[in-house]
Amino acid sequence: MKPADLQGYVEARAKGRRGLLDPSTTRKEIVTLKTAWNWDVRMRLLERECPDAGFRFAKSEEKPPF
Repeated sequence: MKPADLQGYVEARAKGRRGLLDPSTTRKEIVTLKTAWNWDVRMRLLERECPDAGFRFAKSEEKPPF
């Protein structure tokens, strides 16, 4: 898996199935992937760290104060 593959995923998720998806959701998904990936590295199932540097996420709107 290459960083370009993950960036394509980030861009596809930004569009969502039913409209725009909040970028924080996609960030959480990437963190979950990285956690599982790094566990696999520690268990010696994979050889290299997760390629997760420099993703460009869509901008989100700031939520109004309570």
